[in-house]
Amino acid sequence: MKIKKSLTVLIYFVILLIVPVIIYSGSNSKASEVGKVSSIIPADSTIVWEKMSFDERKDYMKKVVMPTMYDVFNQFDSTRFSAMNCRTCHGSGVKAGDFKMPNGRIAKLSMNFEEMAHDNPNYMHFMGSVVKPKMAALLGLEPIKHENGTQTGTFGCQSCHMFEEAPTK
Repeated sequence: MKIKKSLTVLIYFVILLIVPVIIYSGSNSKASEVGKVSSIIPADSTIVWEKMSFDERKDYMKKVVMPTMYDVFNQFDSTRFSAMNCRTCHGSGVKAGDFKMPNGRIAKLSMNFEEMAHDNPNYMHFMGSVVKPKMAALLGLEPIKHENGTQTGTFGCQSCHMFEEAPTK
């Protein structure tokens, strides 16, 4: 029971940290400029991210992931998420073609999930129940779940975020 609670708090904590980074990451795109490319993936299609070429991934991110996630974030908070671009998640390396994730530009997560969940429960809920499963689905991955002391899935908080280093004693 304690493990399950800790994992829930951890997920909420991760959610709490990614949203402010996205908000303050800077963007030169306006909401009206985001193309309305179909962001619905047919139920019978499967994305195999690992088998896609760099150009296929880039095209997929531009045409499917970005418009979909823009809509998700904009529906959550249309003021803070009125604009997003590749740098929002991938940082300044985008200009050099570096799209590596997890990205240190996004807020680093601490291990104090209870504090994060307490301080920003709406963000934690949004990231854990909306963003994580949506991004996992867009990438053809299973979201990480923690049940009965066991972890399943391959896409979770650390797919985008790094953790802060533990303080040395």
